[in-house]
Amino acid sequence: MFVSNRAEIFTVAKSCPHGFGVHQQITGVRMADGTFFSRLTAEYPQELANALATVIAPLVSKGNTVLSLDSWRTMLPSKLQWPQAQQRIEDGGGLPSSALHMSRPTSDPLVSLRSR
Repeated sequence: MFVSNRAEIFTVAKSCPHGFGVHQQITGVRMADGTFFSRLTAEYPQELANALATVIAPLVSKGNTVLSLDSWRTMLPSKLQWPQAQQRIEDGGGLPSSALHMSRPTSDPLVSLRSR
């Protein structure tokens, strides 16, 4: 699961076609050397890595120019313009919650609590 303020990330979304219980449970399972088995899943599968790279490439590329990691700031415009999402991007916090926190919510029932 990925949470993003970019709608393009939805192109990466997939569901597992296998039924419940088909995959080996790895949560909390330790290997013979005492390390957690889940560490072996830290690297993204090649298909997922490629899909993410396709989504991210336009955001970090400028024509055919290749920049070093140290010069990434030169890619930023002098004045950032944040795009407004075309659709809601849910972040798991319930119906009124969105991963896009650029605009203020229409109602703010906790404003007095936060200001205190």
